Amino acid sequence: MDADHVLIVGETGTMIMKNEGAFSSPLTRIFSKSADSLKLSTSELFFGLKYYWKLRGIHETDTTEWSTAKYFSTIANPVNVAPTNNATGQMIDLTVEWEVVPGVFEYIVELCDDPDFSTPCMYFSDENTFTPQGLLFDKTYYWHVKSAHTQDTSSFSPTWSFETLNKVNLVSPANGSHVGETFATLTWQPLSGLSGVQVYYDTDQNFPMPEIVDLEGAVSSYKIPFMLVDDETYYWKVRAYEDGDTTNWSDTWSFIMGEVGINEINKHNVKLFPNPNNGVLNIEVDGNVQGDVYFSISNVLGEIILNEKYIFAPGVNNRRIDLGDFENGMYIVQFKSGKSVYTQKVILDR
Repeated sequence: MDADHVLIVGETGTMIMKNEGAFSSPLTRIFSKSADSLKLSTSELFFGLKYYWKLRGIHETDTTEWSTAKYFSTIANPVNVAPTNNATGQMIDLTVEWEVVPGVFEYIVELCDDPDFSTPCMYFSDENTFTPQGLLFDKTYYWHVKSAHTQDTSSFSPTWSFETLNKVNLVSPANGSHVGETFATLTWQPLSGLSGVQVYYDTDQNFPMPEIVDLEGAVSSYKIPFMLVDDETYYWKVRAYEDGDTTNWSDTWSFIMGEVGINEINKHNVKLFPNPNNGVLNIEVDGNVQGDVYFSISNVLGEIILNEKYIFAPGVNNRRIDLGDFENGMYIVQFKSGKSVYTQKVILDR
């Protein structure tokens, strides 16, 4: 209208009037503070708005002019934190998180497998986190969140997505590697929020007649409780399950029983006799295997019941082992020299 009389109407209908240099709008608030105050705290401002502010000083006989007007903008919506947008391989007990918005009393979350959120999937949280229930494996979920106080509700944050675990990742033994331990241990990625894990292993990569192991809970390893055949290739795979739902099978990995150098000791004519024996086991080792050799005997449960270190000299070395206190049955004898390993079964039959 003129330099001192202006009417501004925003696209959302908010009106601001400048009349004789003063502000006037439905959102205008006037505060008085003591002279020693240097700040003013506000509460429950509307979300996503630009607020202008100015101040003046007053004493009993006069008032200063208004300061130059400045402005600030309030947060329009919460900021998503985790899981990161488009994250994959997420556990089904994950927690979504966003930055704290000070001064609000509630957050409203929408999380579902529909990017348009057309199905009912609204939840409420008084913290900046939310743990959904009933997620399924191998599925994409979408989520966003808004904040609220008694005067206003923000807009939703940007929509992020994540994919739940679709298959378990194997860890060890490394694919195609050799296993020198008497009892192989299979390991896969850490898991959580599961009823259990199923493991298959077989000497055929098609698993026509696999050994099937069902493990309860979110375990991440399995020790095969009996000795596998030396120089044999074994194939294995894993999947997780929860409340009738399962992941896809992991990739199929293989391992070979015995260290790469397993024949180094064997070719030097390690002999165990008699086998079966009646309580006395004789060991004969060619002296070409020199230095420290670690010797152990384990039962079929993998428990080491005898563990000794021998120092072999040039020539043929003999040792006599008394098995008189052992129970009848099969035992596993193992020699280790550096990276070389030799394993053999012996039978005690008195």
